[in-house]
Amino acid sequence: MKKYFFIAVFFLTLFAACTKDVPDAAACFSVDVTETTDSTHLFMFHNCSEEFQSLRWDFGDGNFSEDENPAHIYNAHGSFTVRMTAMNDEGETSSAQAAVVVGYYEIEKIVFRKTWASFAPPKFVAVNYSFFPVYDTLFSLADLPLTVLPDANSTFTLQEQSTPLLYAETDYTGNGGDRIFDLTISSVIDRKADVDVMFPPADTAKFTLYFRIVAQ
Repeated sequence: MKKYFFIAVFFLTLFAACTKDVPDAAACFSVDVTETTDSTHLFMFHNCSEEFQSLRWDFGDGNFSEDENPAHIYNAHGSFTVRMTAMNDEGETSSAQAAVVVGYYEIEKIVFRKTWASFAPPKFVAVNYSFFPVYDTLFSLADLPLTVLPDANSTFTLQEQSTPLLYAETDYTGNGGDRIFDLTISSVIDRKADVDVMFPPADTAKFTLYFRIVAQ
């Protein structure tokens, strides 16, 4: 009986010595940015996977790559799920994914820093383009700076290189004035744009538009 026991132990030991222990693949990657308004942006993907033999990238737009650190341009607006699959020598796989957005700027809020000094208190009537009206926001000069949020039904997306907007102020009697100004994509820095609207002869309204990036 002992003879058979030692034979079994011998073969188990031999089998264990001949078996290759292949580590599991661990998929991992990063990307230079996850949101942009530039449809021609070159997304740079960096592989940080471990114990892999091969990689396959799915960029979520019908394009694929097997490069270790690929780059990709979408040339379109939208939200895309990037999926990377790492495979080890045994054919075992591990996956990681991330969402990237190529979108448009949408106004999130307006912060007024100064209003037309000719009116005390002034009444902000409109920053109006597309479907973004903000009406009847009443405040006094003592309230500045004042944050104004769009209502649930308002939308504004900056889709053109230059977009005209209307800013107007009026007092309780209806006296006032308005000015058209151009908002450009290049004027949006760190998702905000400072605007100065001149009212002759020497008055200026100042406010900051804050944006978020949305996919459409």
